[in-house]
Parts: sequence; C-alpha cells; structure tokens
Amino acid sequence: MLTVAQAIEKLLTTVAPKEIEDVPLERTLGLTLAADVFSSSDSPPFDKALMDGYAVNSADLSTGRARLRVIEVVTAGQIPTQTVHSGEAIQIMTGAPLPAGTDAVVKVEETQRQADCVVISTGPVKPGMNLVRRGASIKSGECVLQSGTTLNGSRIGALAEIGCSTIPVRNRPQVAILATGDELVPHHKTPGAGQIRNSNEAMLAAQIEAMGGIVAPLGIARDNRDDLHTKIEVGLQSDILILSGGVSAGTLDLVPATLAECGVREVFHKVELKPGKPIWFGVKSI
Repeated sequence: MLTVAQAIEKLLTTVAPKEIEDVPLERTLGLTLAADVFSSSDSPPFDKALMDGYAVNSADLSTGRARLRVIEVVTAGQIPTQTVHSGEAIQIMTGAPLPAGTDAVVKVEETQRQADCVVISTGPVKPGMNLVRRGASIKSGECVLQSGTTLNGSRIGALAEIGCSTIPVRNRPQVAILATGDELVPHHKTPGAGQIRNSNEAMLAAQIEAMGGIVAPLGIARDNRDDLHTKIEVGLQSDILILSGGVSAGTLDLVPATLAECGVREVFHKVELKPGKPIWFGVKSI
C-alpha cells in the first residue's frame, strides 16, 4: 500500500500537462505560463518624472534656493527639445521624459512661478528626487515571469508593460465530477428515508475552480454497471474525471471494474490514509 507521498509522486509522474498554446494576453487570466518570459526592453524606457513640477539640475539648488529661467514645457508623451544649463529649468508633467542636463524634479506645489522664471526655496534638492530611472522596473533581458506562474491581474499587467501580446500558456483542464451511490439526491432536494444530499459534488467543484480548472458536473450515477458505464464514458471525454464513491470493497463498489471496462488502466488503489484509504487512480489507455 502506498503512502500519501508515494501516491502524490505517482500522480505527478503519470499525468502530463496540457499542450502549450499561444493565447492573446487579454484571455490569459488564471492560465499557467508555459515558458519563461524575458523583457526585450527597459521599463520605463527613459528617465521620467514622477511629479508635476520643474526638471532642474540639483547643483543649482545646493543652497535650497534658486530663481531659474523656464525654457520649455514638456507634457507626458512629448520629448524635450532643449538641454537645461545652469540657471535654467523645464516645466514637466508626470510621466514625461527627463530633459538632458537635469537630475531632479521639484514638485509644482513647492515652487512659485514668476513670468518666465520659477522660484524655488524648499531646501537642498538631491539628485534623483521625484523621478524614476530607466530600467528601474524591468531591465532588458530580465526574466519577468517564470514558467509555471499562474497569471493574475498584476502579472498580466507586467506582460503588457513589456509588449507581450501573445502568451505561451497551458490552458485550464476540464474536470468532470461524477458522484456515485443509490443513496444520493441532488443537494437542492429533500432526502427521503435512507438518502443523503450530494454534497461532494459542490465541494469538489469549488476546489477545482479555486485551482483553475473548468468544472463539468455529471450529477449522480446509480450503483449499477449500465448507469456507471454510460456516465463514466461521458466523463472520460474531459481531461480529468473525478469519481466520488464506489471504490471500496462492498458489493456495490463497481467503479474500478467499470473503469477497466471503459479502458482505464489502474495505477494504484489504496493509500495509507484514513479516511480515504480506498482511493483509486488510473489513466485512460490510448
């Protein structure tokens, strides 16, 4: 009899992942990345302002006070056309590229505009203030996401940031669920004498969805070979079929034999686990 660790190892070495598919970025939420993704460019692609204000040379503000001539206005999406020299500044908006000759941005709230000049008296300005350097987020050649990563909103945003429009992924598996037993009734019905509700289907469906699978519920199979055989054949059209019940040693535990009739090869049966000892795992013969 296998230990739980041995059973898990058998599962992992027997089951193959789904084929790799190239999927448009906007359809990859919840899918698993099938290859490492590297950036072909720096992000941001230039030094840029983090605040609306004035791009300055910090050396002009070593005393914390200066009156600087404003030589240009640069908004996000524009490229500066002027180089800033000592005694000059460029008015800049958040997200705009940092002009040549500057190494800091002073927030507009900390300035006073006087005609074509700006007066700054907020204290010494340090290089790098209120700006982000090229490649600070992602550097060219950097591995942004590794194979096996589940794609969520922030990770999809990172892929968009580096220009990935088609992503190699492994699609979600379709997982069929089949509960077995004459005693079962759907969870929304009132059980009769000797009956219980089919709670396992709802539990398994929730767990499968939480792990990224696509649920295909098959309802309840009764404890007879014909009904089991018919519904198992349907379930085997999915990537994975999970059966609840029918694998112990009772007279009506017909699942293993019926699976064999449907071309499913047993990999293991019974694990050192309580409850759950009769667990059965197999693969469909090709």
